[in-house]
Amino acid sequence: MQDQFELGRQAFLQGVSCFERGALAEAEAAFVQALQHVPGRASVLLNLGLTRVRLQRHADAVPVLQQALAAEAEAADGWAALGFSLSALGRWEEALAALERAQALGWPDVQVALRRAEALARLARWADAQAAYTHLLARHPALPDAWMALGELHRQAGRLDEEAAAYRNGQAHGADAAWASYLLAAVTHSGDVARAPLGYVRNLFDEYAADFDHHLVDQLGYQGHRTLVASLPVPATATLGRVLDLGCGTGLCGTLVRSRASHLTGVDVSPDMVAKASERGLYDRLQEADLHRFLSDTDQTWDVVLAADVFIYVGALDQAFALLQPRVSTGGWLAFTVEAGAPGTGARLLPSLRYSHAPDYLRDLADRNGFDWHSTRSAPIRYDQRQPVPGDYVVLRRR
Repeated sequence: MQDQFELGRQAFLQGVSCFERGALAEAEAAFVQALQHVPGRASVLLNLGLTRVRLQRHADAVPVLQQALAAEAEAADGWAALGFSLSALGRWEEALAALERAQALGWPDVQVALRRAEALARLARWADAQAAYTHLLARHPALPDAWMALGELHRQAGRLDEEAAAYRNGQAHGADAAWASYLLAAVTHSGDVARAPLGYVRNLFDEYAADFDHHLVDQLGYQGHRTLVASLPVPATATLGRVLDLGCGTGLCGTLVRSRASHLTGVDVSPDMVAKASERGLYDRLQEADLHRFLSDTDQTWDVVLAADVFIYVGALDQAFALLQPRVSTGGWLAFTVEAGAPGTGARLLPSLRYSHAPDYLRDLADRNGFDWHSTRSAPIRYDQRQPVPGDYVVLRRR
């Protein structure tokens, strides 16, 4: 028995040494070996769990840390690590409990307080999250991520002055310059941000993908895809030919046009959205790409191009229209939705972080790029706080 203990101790010390010099894979192997000699030993389990957290192997870290903490309930670093892994896995209720346990045990890590505030926000405990960020920033003001997150909470509450102040503080303390400028432009209408940051749009819809259809259609009353397809001036029994679904999302438009399309292509910037669309089995071709890159790289043409709830996340549409012009067949259709903008406002970034588009701006783009204005219809796109979001459903025909 003593020999087994000594072998376990040696493997454990080897693991600690590897961990300290950053050789994490070797550290993990040594801790696993140690457990073969001393099964269930809490100190070894704890260090194995910490190593897996550093390796970002969170699903593997959680059960090991839970086993360690069942035996060593006062290990504050273990609770902190467990909170990090649970939050990385999206298990926010459990993460919050673990992080608060680490704090109660006196763990001083600022990152624990930051992750706790994030957990509160993810759980829609807005007031608690705001208080957590405010308290944290009073003690540690040089935290750009905390300032930006606090600004987002102010945005959701409609406190635009406080939102702008938080973003400026984040910018002053090193937040991503493009992202901070985009957010400030949305709330202050100052500065010229013609495009939404591509990474923001991709991440937004990746996070949204799993619950997209239920949330958008059932909770927000979204019918934009149906209204847009119904606006096409093609008889319901006639073929649509080759169809391009720009910003296809999970395939809501695809379900409405598949039976009438001779070939259906879907494109979306979000890989998770493309994966959900693929599950429907509707598309002849699916591609993950930014619409500008996709249209630049292809030489295909389509008889119908649909863009439902896409341009509101693009911003300025000059490049998009120029790229679409040769991709729509002569006599073909370009149909899209926009959030309605006031005449003379062009493409305007809103506090919602979406863009509105003015009708005169769209007519000018159409005319300059070889499209005739066929029709426009004003109707809600979705509902926000039970209020309709006014939209324009536009159909253009390629000359």
